[in-house]
Amino acid sequence: GKRAAQLSLLIMNQDSKRQCKFKENKLLRTKMKDKFDENWANQSSCS
Repeated sequence: GKRAAQLSLLIMNQDSKRQCKFKENKLLRTKMKDKFDENWANQSSCS
């Protein structure tokens, strides 16, 4: 039903947020050049 669809969408949304957080943390740990960080942040879909 409609409720199940909304629920799965919510789960997917939370999962993508988790993925974003993971990428951000990984990037911070890697300590790459500032320029690269800037480019990554601009191209990233994480908000």
